[in-house]
Amino acid sequence: MKLEQCVNATTCLPRTPKVARVKRGASANT
Repeated sequence: MKLEQCVNATTCLPRTPKVARVKRGASANT
């Protein structure tokens, strides 16, 4: 289990977890 690559328990990506987090945050904020 790679918790470092997991942004949230429901959002686990194979790589660049920060990018996904920013994308989701930007979409929600914008």
